Amino acid sequence: MRLNEERMHEPRHDAWSRQPIVAKEAPPVSIVVVTFNGRRLGDVLDACLGSLLETRYPSFEVLVVDNGSKDNTAAYVHTRYSDKENLHVLALNSNLGFGGGSNEGVRKSDIRGEFIVFVNPDVIVPRGWLGPLVEAMLNSPAIGACGPVELSASHASIDKAGSFCSIGGATIPLHTVASSEPYQVSYADGACLMTRRSIFEQLSGFNQKYFLYYEDTDFCERLWSFGFASVVVPSSNVVHLGGTSVDANRLRPKALYHSSRNVFYYLFQNKIAKDLVPALMMALLHNASMAAGAIVRGEVKCSLSIMRGTIVGFLSMKHGVARYGRRPTAGGPHLPLSFDILSIFDRRPAIQRVIQTLLLRRVVGSGGSRV
Repeated sequence: MRLNEERMHEPRHDAWSRQPIVAKEAPPVSIVVVTFNGRRLGDVLDACLGSLLETRYPSFEVLVVDNGSKDNTAAYVHTRYSDKENLHVLALNSNLGFGGGSNEGVRKSDIRGEFIVFVNPDVIVPRGWLGPLVEAMLNSPAIGACGPVELSASHASIDKAGSFCSIGGATIPLHTVASSEPYQVSYADGACLMTRRSIFEQLSGFNQKYFLYYEDTDFCERLWSFGFASVVVPSSNVVHLGGTSVDANRLRPKALYHSSRNVFYYLFQNKIAKDLVPALMMALLHNASMAAGAIVRGEVKCSLSIMRGTIVGFLSMKHGVARYGRRPTAGGPHLPLSFDILSIFDRRPAIQRVIQTLLLRRVVGSGGSRV
């Protein structure tokens, strides 16, 4: 598939209806798991890889990309799964972050999938998770990326039924499935994101300058600029033990630094001139609110990381531009600035209920196809 240089019109919602895959028609899928010090996750990494290997799909492979771990993760995985012909290990010499590790995995390995799924090492999948994602991609060339519904560890609640981004860069998950058929979102969450290999390579993959956070948001925004949609496939679900890797490696201050910085990279890369100034102002306000909240909770180190990330991101936002330059677009399934304002107070249950109600109305009101 070649990237379309002209924006496509709104994809037909009925084109996303499911058509069952039969074995002889199933395209090969490559599942890429990027890990850093994966053994520190305890049983979580084995639970992830074990569940992936039990996937019920005719043709797939798993590639574990070890991001320069210091705990012999690569050697452990290679030994532990040496009898699995469809599991491969690529050991990198240094930590290139999620985007860099993912790109190197696709670039340097011998994976052959027509579709690539990036899966976090703290995601556990049921056996039938993959087929519906492939079906959605096969049924509509307009879909450039898709993802499943993410359940909480207890399976009792929905962690994410779609990820949305506001004008000011706030990322807001939907906690209720909006439709029985695939529906459009701002971006497919990087915890479990499927894309077409041809598109991924032509877009030069994820922007490695981000290192951690917003790579998925930026990738799907760039997809949109070429006319491709990102959707959630409600017939597929996974369990996401969010934050496990960050907590195990005590990376929370570093994670907050990167997320606070990268929002400015994302905004400068993707926003047109008329939206850029208000977007940047909202990002500054949101980061200031997070830093203040961290101080109130006694998390001084986290607050300093947010402030440092904000300063670096604001002053060097041009540094985050993808290698082939900016592609700002006036379109895209974005939420208005009102969601930025609400997200500042989203720790309050009442505000969270308002956000979810408005977000669900917005998705359902668009017929589930365009936000």
